[in-house]
Amino acid sequence: MFNLNCPDQLSHHITDVHEEDDYILPVRPNEIAKQNEIGNVVCQTGPSTLKIRICTWNVAECDASTVAELDLKVWLGFMSENISDVIVIGLQEVDMTAKAMVTLSAKADAWKTRLLATMSSYDLEYVTCQCMGGLFLLVCVHRHLHHAVDDIQVTSTPTGWGGLCGNKGGVVARLRIDSKYYCFVNSHLAAHQTKVKQRNIDYDCIKNGTIFPMRPFSILTHDYVFWFGDLNYRLDIHRDHLDKLLSQKDCDTLLDHDQLNREKALGRVFRFFSEGEIQWTPTYKFKSDMYDSRRSPAYCDRVLWYERHLAQNHLHCHSHIGPYQCSNCMSTATVRNNAYQSLREANDSDHKPVFATFHILDAVSV
Repeated sequence: MFNLNCPDQLSHHITDVHEEDDYILPVRPNEIAKQNEIGNVVCQTGPSTLKIRICTWNVAECDASTVAELDLKVWLGFMSENISDVIVIGLQEVDMTAKAMVTLSAKADAWKTRLLATMSSYDLEYVTCQCMGGLFLLVCVHRHLHHAVDDIQVTSTPTGWGGLCGNKGGVVARLRIDSKYYCFVNSHLAAHQTKVKQRNIDYDCIKNGTIFPMRPFSILTHDYVFWFGDLNYRLDIHRDHLDKLLSQKDCDTLLDHDQLNREKALGRVFRFFSEGEIQWTPTYKFKSDMYDSRRSPAYCDRVLWYERHLAQNHLHCHSHIGPYQCSNCMSTATVRNNAYQSLREANDSDHKPVFATFHILDAVSV
């Protein structure tokens, strides 16, 4: 037997032998041609764009009832006429009590009730939910798309206390919409400025230790992966210099010192993942609407995405490390990141909420 949460034990089972298989093996079924009848209306239109919104927030154990309805609607994208087809919500630190580590907490249930009540007003319907410790993941789809959703599975991978505790780790949901598989990973990685290596290990534990009972078996064998949460990577910069850059709102220079950007560029984490352009100040750590003078601000809260066919292209180009640089690799990209922003107005936590919206081209035939 081996521990699914230990990358060292897993390496010869997954990482070494099947490293390229994660990107190359044909795992999805043949293109599914079907007509869906809803009442008297038969849906048989051509390929269309799927709109996905990812929302992540470390709520620092705040009660769902205390969050202003307007803040919630802005975060979920309901103040726009262009409401997403799929909305995925990832919360961290919903409940950090010892009891919450072993059973579903009342706080998590309250968040689920509040979020579903808000989304039902906009024709969003429940698909699945997964909780582990302080982590909470909720997936909803617009009612016009619900008939096209199938193969729903959820799982969790703890990384806290040597993989024994769910105070850190990942909760994962996967589903199929038409013929494409989507995987959503909400994670909370190791905290503190110097714990970069542990954060990288946590990422590997979740990536390699999350195994589904049916194909696609692993995270990276899905057509599209959205990985988000409190990733906890910090800024390696002296506080005085950081404060000066904050006063100038110089996000580009701040991000030059971002640990996640550095580790990703070195190929240590999130290989073949992309991230949208960040043009907002750090989302951590706040006291009301001001940065906490005792903690260094950081871009802890992030949303990244992965396209499996681009990873295949990149491997064939033999460019194994770093961002996509080959125009041929990117020529078939089907994900468009339309928005990536934090919600500065929400003051319920020491983190600010973050959201990202995506268009998946030619994703559905409904």
